[in-house]
Amino acid sequence: MKRILILPIDDRPCHTDFILEATRNIRDVQIDMVPKSYLGHFTHAGDTLAIRKYLLDHCVQADTFVISIDALLFGGLVQSRTMDTTKTQEDYEVLLQTLRDVKYSNPNIKILAYSVIVRLTTTVTDSSQLQIWEDLFEYSQLVH
Repeated sequence: MKRILILPIDDRPCHTDFILEATRNIRDVQIDMVPKSYLGHFTHAGDTLAIRKYLLDHCVQADTFVISIDALLFGGLVQSRTMDTTKTQEDYEVLLQTLRDVKYSNPNIKILAYSVIVRLTTTVTDSSQLQIWEDLFEYSQLVH
């Protein structure tokens, strides 16, 4: 039986429930997904250290690893588009090292990593960021 370890970008149904539903009738495939409680939810980042630990604990049994780099490094889609100043360069290096550590633990695993292309505008999560969004939008219009 093939085992696929998945780190989705966040906890939305299109990244979790739909994948599980779409694959539940495929014979000889078992899906192991990072628990939703570890994943990001809109403006709340996922627990990147818990995600890292989960991946390292479960990668040995997997044949394929499908990973959202945005979830691993930033904790989710929205967080990958904001300026989080709580993490240091070393924090990001440790999280990115997860890929090497997975491959070291399971040299035969196939790693399929993906990342979302950052859009020009920012994600506005409160009124203080609205002016930044408006300035970026106006700038992009003037440059084009």
